[in-house]
Amino acid sequence: MRKHQRFLLFLLALLAMLLPGGTQAETEAQDVISRCHIWLSYNRSARNRLTDNSYMTYWPSGEQGWIEIQTPEEEPCFGLYIKWAEQLCDWVIETPDEQGEWQCILQAPAVKYYHQYVPFEQGLTHFRLRNISDIEMCINEIHALSAGALPDWVQ
Repeated sequence: MRKHQRFLLFLLALLAMLLPGGTQAETEAQDVISRCHIWLSYNRSARNRLTDNSYMTYWPSGEQGWIEIQTPEEEPCFGLYIKWAEQLCDWVIETPDEQGEWQCILQAPAVKYYHQYVPFEQGLTHFRLRNISDIEMCINEIHALSAGALPDWVQ
């Protein structure tokens, strides 16, 4: 009887390893924002507020402001995790075309949250988050995530 139980357990373990998503865990996405070049349209002296891990500080964009991010070529961004402060605004994600003109590739969802994960279908190495509201865009924190499973701290 024990031989049959051991054989069944062996088969179950083998099956779990062969099925997609079995025991091989997907690598966790890394926050690469510290290795990115970041340009701000406004309030450039407050850049450190975007990555200081404090809910007490935020970067205000001014009207129609933007954050431009360029990742290292070998570490494309597959999603942004944004922690908004104060009011929530409308925004877009843009990438430059061959002539350097900014093209919208993603519009903010209609439903707004103070913590928002924005996945990208493909990895981006150069993009910007641009405010399209009449109100100021205020961001507590921004994280650029690599490929992989979302970390537990992403809500």
